[in-house]
Amino acid sequence: ERIELLPTPDDLWFVVVTLSDRISAAQAYTRFDQLTETAGAYDADSCDTSVDVIDVTSRMVRAVRAGKVQDIANGLTNDLECPAVSIVPQIARAKEALLAAGAVGVGMSGSGPTVFGIADSREKAEAICGALKLSSACAQEQASPGSAFASGAFKGVFVCKAVPQGVAYARVPGAGAG
Repeated sequence: ERIELLPTPDDLWFVVVTLSDRISAAQAYTRFDQLTETAGAYDADSCDTSVDVIDVTSRMVRAVRAGKVQDIANGLTNDLECPAVSIVPQIARAKEALLAAGAVGVGMSGSGPTVFGIADSREKAEAICGALKLSSACAQEQASPGSAFASGAFKGVFVCKAVPQGVAYARVPGAGAG
């Protein structure tokens, strides 16, 4: 394996959504194995297992080097997402909520269940964060069973910025923690 330092795009912001449900890496990998061993278990439209890792990686590296936030967002992929969603369906609903609030792309972190949306400015990230917090507060009162907001499925929503060392938490003016 080769590690290469890449430039940090100036306008790469994240809105991170933590969920109340938990998944261990062992659970996600076990479910991945179960799904891949079962013929036809993956839906080709929602779970593409034919991804060329080298191609995906090289496209992402080009997008990061160019600082193109939309291309970075378009290149997000995670092989553990389908198994994780089969365990915690709220992952998919959280991603839908991020997109509806204005994220240019969404992804799942690691083996889940934390998800994130990408924004190309702090203002957009803060607006997405605020919209999700407002929707969460309102929807918890009127949530339909199974919705992302039912039973407090969203544990926290916060904004981070890409920095050379990784990501940094960004305080949103007027917003409380989580």
